[in-house]
Amino acid sequence: MSAEFQDFVTNEFKVLREDPEWSTRWEPALQEPSIGNPCAWPNYRARSASYTSGNTIHQCFHLRQFEHFTNMRISDFSQILEFGAGYGSFCRIAHALGFAGSYM
Repeated sequence: MSAEFQDFVTNEFKVLREDPEWSTRWEPALQEPSIGNPCAWPNYRARSASYTSGNTIHQCFHLRQFEHFTNMRISDFSQILEFGAGYGSFCRIAHALGFAGSYM
């Protein structure tokens, strides 16, 4: 995806790492599946042998910003209607962060 190696993703990753919920929410949500063979973010390895990508960092950052500024958690929603033609990454992240509703 277009955010793979953009400079702004480095700053977004830093914001996620500095969040008080880094180890309990954001680090687990960043774990990238190998499906589609996404480009691994350089110099990052989680406690597990997993990895993440620039696109996943970018999506987690935007979700973190949404939660931060609205004081709402994605897990509090009963439905998500996504417009776009992606590959399911945001859906995976939403579920990793506790979303259990209907995702369309």
